[in-house]
Amino acid sequence: MEELDAALDEVASLDEDRILRSFLTVIKATLRTTTSSRSRPTALRTPTCR
Repeated sequence: MEELDAALDEVASLDEDRILRSFLTVIKATLRTTTSSRSRPTALRTPTCR
């Protein structure tokens, strides 16, 4: 990630910088969500027949 941050510092266009940093933010959020969902077991609720 540090390499990506360093590469983003070299982007000349402000518009391109904002777009690329937005993509990076989404990727980081996805990685956090994926990591935390794997660490917690999820309970599945199944309908009960009465």
